[in-house]
Amino acid sequence: MFREFKNGTRFIIVLTVLNFSSTGFKVAYAADLPTYSKASPVVAPFSWTGFYVGANVGYGQSTASSAQYTAIEQTFFGGRIASGEIPSSLTANARGFLGGVQAGYNYQTGPQSMFGFETDIAYSGISGDRTKISIPLGFDPVIITTQKSTIDWFGTFRGRVGWLATPSFLIYATGGLAYGQGKAETHTTVAPGPIGAPPTCGPLGNIFCSDGSSSKTRVGWTVGGGLEHMIGRNWSVKAEYLYYDLGGASYTVFTQSPPPPAVMQADTSFKGQIFRFGLNYKFDLAGPM
Repeated sequence: MFREFKNGTRFIIVLTVLNFSSTGFKVAYAADLPTYSKASPVVAPFSWTGFYVGANVGYGQSTASSAQYTAIEQTFFGGRIASGEIPSSLTANARGFLGGVQAGYNYQTGPQSMFGFETDIAYSGISGDRTKISIPLGFDPVIITTQKSTIDWFGTFRGRVGWLATPSFLIYATGGLAYGQGKAETHTTVAPGPIGAPPTCGPLGNIFCSDGSSSKTRVGWTVGGGLEHMIGRNWSVKAEYLYYDLGGASYTVFTQSPPPPAVMQADTSFKGQIFRFGLNYKFDLAGPM
């Protein structure tokens, strides 16, 4: 009986040793196995760098569209300019809406800096006119002088330098070339009756009736600044201010009576301000992430 107990005890001890050995092997084997985890998708850092296109709409005005008149014919026009019946200058007060498209490229040089260029072109409704009605002296008729100024279209090619207040909010300065179709017109007519009567340029009034104009593509400069905010990885909105100077125009005013003699020299300028809002789409050259 003692022998059977002794043999049973040995059997139990062997099983216990084998069990601990197997468990230790499993633990050691599991420790040597490589571990795997689900990797997070790699997201590229946000950047302003890239080409973009967009559209804009705004409001513009001409702040210096005043025409200066110099008499060429002294007998009639020279005396009327000197007396004030024909003003020596007249401001057209041109203003209106404009809208167009733009394209450009940005390059972000650091966490808070970028530079780039932009070109744009827009249809312009900037237009205005001003009329001066004279108080006649002696037997002179009522002389009506009208000055008109128009910018039919407007474009720029500018550099941009910006500071990133936040990764998605840009404050920038801009400046460069400006160009556009500018037109200036001067007309004088007469009203033989009281003030307010329809103007007429009949045979007796032809000497006081005149026309002159200048219309061509003008080139100048522009400077300004703006704010731009990214509203997604590819879309941004901006608000922009520009001061522009398209230079001046000098043209001759002729009477309507044949043959039409030159009676005045008119000099005017095309300077003003533009306030506009824009929407841009930036192309992600690296493709979707």
